[in-house]
Amino acid sequence: MRVVGVFLWLFCGFGCQWLANRKGYGHWAAFLVGFLGGPLGLLIYAGAPDLKARRAANAVGALIAAQLASLSGKDLQLPSDDDDGGGASDGGA
Repeated sequence: MRVVGVFLWLFCGFGCQWLANRKGYGHWAAFLVGFLGGPLGLLIYAGAPDLKARRAANAVGALIAAQLASLSGKDLQLPSDDDDGGGASDGGA
């Protein structure tokens, strides 16, 4: 029975490592989270945001902004990742 448990925890470790690699996270830390956390570690990395897709979207946005700026002659500013898009930066006061 212990052998089955060890294989389950190894499977969780390698599963977390695979998910982390696909999403752009450090895979050795993910292996430790999966190995020590078991199925909970898999849930953590399954629900983690995809950093590779976010970087690609930011790069595409920067290219589009650069093209629009060159066409309009203005320097356009892109919103940062931590911008909530609410408009007022002083808390709405």
